[in-house]
Amino acid sequence: LSGNSSVWARIILEILFALMAAVLMKAVIKTISYLHTKLPQYDKSVNKSAYIARDSSIDIARGILILLMIVAHFSIDKTLRTIIYSFHMVAFVVFSGYFYKKPKDIFRTLLHIFKRFLIPYIIFVIGTLLLNISNWSEIYLKTAIQQYILGMSFSKNILIGVSSVGPVYFILMLLAVRLIYMLVDYFVKDETYKILLVLILSFVGMKLGEGGYWLPWSMDVALYSLVFYQIGIFLRKYGILSYSKNMYFLYFLLSPVWAYLISIGGVELAVRNYESYGVIILGATAGVLLLYQLANYIFKQLPILATAFTYIGKSSMIVIIIHTMLGGVYYNLVTTKFDSAHILFLFFATLLQISTAVLINMFLSIIKNTKKTDRVL
Repeated sequence: LSGNSSVWARIILEILFALMAAVLMKAVIKTISYLHTKLPQYDKSVNKSAYIARDSSIDIARGILILLMIVAHFSIDKTLRTIIYSFHMVAFVVFSGYFYKKPKDIFRTLLHIFKRFLIPYIIFVIGTLLLNISNWSEIYLKTAIQQYILGMSFSKNILIGVSSVGPVYFILMLLAVRLIYMLVDYFVKDETYKILLVLILSFVGMKLGEGGYWLPWSMDVALYSLVFYQIGIFLRKYGILSYSKNMYFLYFLLSPVWAYLISIGGVELAVRNYESYGVIILGATAGVLLLYQLANYIFKQLPILATAFTYIGKSSMIVIIIHTMLGGVYYNLVTTKFDSAHILFLFFATLLQISTAVLINMFLSIIKNTKKTDRVL
């Protein structure tokens, strides 16, 4: 910088631009919030009471995460992809652990878990087979059935040649995480031994992945991810998320840790891209907490955006299915209007997938509520 006045000038201009942009954004936020309060259906007291039982910030965070998942599958900047993968799938596991409840009836809980995860997966399989009915043959059906039963994210040193089921692998992987942790929790009563076993299983999963022993249902990734599931349980048990809501200074503590993880390559579960074990745990957890703070800010300051992200977050499993099953169809449709390298291509291809999933989820919710009403009557 010594003797280089042009560098100093650019630094000053950048600071001024950042300050003006921040003021402008704040004005836009206030305007949107004001307009929202004038909507006929807006009732602030009702809106807040609706979220007493469930932390809506987590649904908002899930909405952000599922959008990032879709964006990451486009041809985007490598560094941006590294940033997204540094925490987005890990965050889903953490939030799943956050809502974990110790089963009172293990068999009923098992039935509930299988219904929650396997029914959507079976619907995906049936839908995909029907979409490819023109390709049906004995060989095709045999290969497809093997592919969907094994549910591989990818294969490496074992089960070579088995095709990946695509992003929907995550549904089976998360199911495996839930099942493994539930068994650990059921049979190991001492909390210290439970944590120790989770760490051992997680380390084994990492070594299986690094050794190329990629298992059906991404079981090796599920073992590795147990530590993040346990972190989610701790976040709820010790009230860490609630504590972090208004502790804005945590940004300055968490962001360097997350940035360091990004700088060394991040983590990508599907391809077992694991860096240093402890660094990944700390860095990814820091990213998740920062995401939660952002989601909480959106919930409090941007109610319209919060509502949109909440709907998307609650439709996240359907989004994964639509993205895997129909993503290519939507891409081909949008490419008739926009070049695949254009930002509008990314926007509309993403919007179509998200909109389809949210509409399906709303339709299913209406059917579910109708059935409840009929039972009451």
